[in-house]
Amino acid sequence: MENKHTYREYKFPNGETIKCTVAFKFLLKLREQNKKIYKKLNDSIMNGIGEDLFDSVSILYGAYICGCYAGENGGEPAIMGESEFIEKIEDDVVGVFNACFDLINKKKN
Repeated sequence: MENKHTYREYKFPNGETIKCTVAFKFLLKLREQNKKIYKKLNDSIMNGIGEDLFDSVSILYGAYICGCYAGENGGEPAIMGESEFIEKIEDDVVGVFNACFDLINKKKN
């Protein structure tokens, strides 16, 4: 049986597309390797996006990392740092919020 995960694609303003997931097996790895990002992502999934605008960026970034763990986006060796990720999203507030909403509400693609 093929291993399938629920992905949400996000397109950076420069046209590059990444796949994001919040599949449990990859969240576990995120929790082990990046507790700060995992905590923000987990809190937002459980309680909704917080009061800080950057909570939504952390959700998307964490889901992007999980996508890399799943072998997408160039895999683990290609994981970009948080600062580079923030630079790539530029001022796409609406796109980031929409992607987070889709991830948190577990919309299947």
